[in-house]
Amino acid sequence: MSQRTLNESSIGSSPPTTGEVSQRSVVDLLQGLRQGTITGATLSSHDRRACVAYLMAEGYSVAESAKICQTCDRTITRDRAKIRQENAIQRDPSFEPQMVGGLVHDAEVAIGRLRRIARDKTVSAAVRVEAEKQAWIIRCDLIKILQSLGHLPIATQHLRADLTHHVGELPDLQTIELEIRELIQVEQDFGGADDGLQAKMHRLEATTKLLGVAEEAQEAQEAQQTLDQDKDSRDDQET
Repeated sequence: MSQRTLNESSIGSSPPTTGEVSQRSVVDLLQGLRQGTITGATLSSHDRRACVAYLMAEGYSVAESAKICQTCDRTITRDRAKIRQENAIQRDPSFEPQMVGGLVHDAEVAIGRLRRIARDKTVSAAVRVEAEKQAWIIRCDLIKILQSLGHLPIATQHLRADLTHHVGELPDLQTIELEIRELIQVEQDFGGADDGLQAKMHRLEATTKLLGVAEEAQEAQEAQQTLDQDKDSRDDQET
């Protein structure tokens, strides 16, 4: 057999070129790699990354992807980094309304399908009830998401208290301490509270005592300042 005949026969069985491979879908590329009709060397970087992205979505590891694509782990790692870079989302003012619009559309489609199931007379009553329930859950979840994104108002509960006109004069520390002692005594008489509540009440009693000591110290300090001021004024008059 001549050299020309050998070349012609080898051309007939040679793997497709990069240009030919690039026209195939990812599924065809992976099928060709597994069957041996495509080699990893003939894959362009674009086609290889497309295969790697598909394998990532299918849960394949770096080593498994490298074996399928007939390349090294380092190349697959670089491809994955490039894919993540290409999938990065830049800040865009129009992105949020687009996402919200898609979310509302998907929710309405899902609710519509569930409502069709609920209207179907061939299914059991339990299935129809469950379909209505799931439709309601989707609607409620959609409202919560829209509220969290600021597209719907959130009804807040306001605590309105005027300390001067509505609450009245606040009790002093001695009165609070006496009330705490009475509560502790009632609890000891009836034994209705748990250990956690007892500990909290005793800590509250100790806190009021510390506040009382701090209040007395502050009063003593103020009294001392008054005495010092009086002494200074007398000294000024004598001079």
